[in-house]
Amino acid sequence: MTKYTFRDILAEILLRHGFKKKGGMWYFLKGENVCALELQKSNYGDSYYLNLCCLPHEITVTGVPFIPEQTFPIRIRASAFYPDMAEEISVLLNLESNELNDEERAKKLSDLFENWIVPEIICMSNSNNLIRLFKENRFLGGAVRKEVYSILNLEMP
Repeated sequence: MTKYTFRDILAEILLRHGFKKKGGMWYFLKGENVCALELQKSNYGDSYYLNLCCLPHEITVTGVPFIPEQTFPIRIRASAFYPDMAEEISVLLNLESNELNDEERAKKLSDLFENWIVPEIICMSNSNNLIRLFKENRFLGGAVRKEVYSILNLEMP
């Protein structure tokens, strides 16, 4: 699968769900919190990482809503957010992998985004749902700034 086909599949899904693209980021701006996805190109081959990001509305950051990935106070790779699916995600995002043909990859990518990634990003855009995800320890493998825990009234792990 070419990177262009790969990006087109994701763009079709994300646009249909109300995401807005700016640079290499896809932003979901329909909730209380600013949420985003970043497809990060690997330095080694034609492979990508998928980063999930969230900015709780209580935190002020310059440039909102279209801020860069490293500015988000909550960031996590999809493979860490879904540890049971990490290997499958890795194979899907490695366009050099021969484990899947283009048709299988397209179907599985659509399934991953439609049934897992997009619903979870939409969920994070609501503060109560974001707190629930923290209490379920979904962000343990991510980069979360200390201020997030105090703002959301959560104990640090």
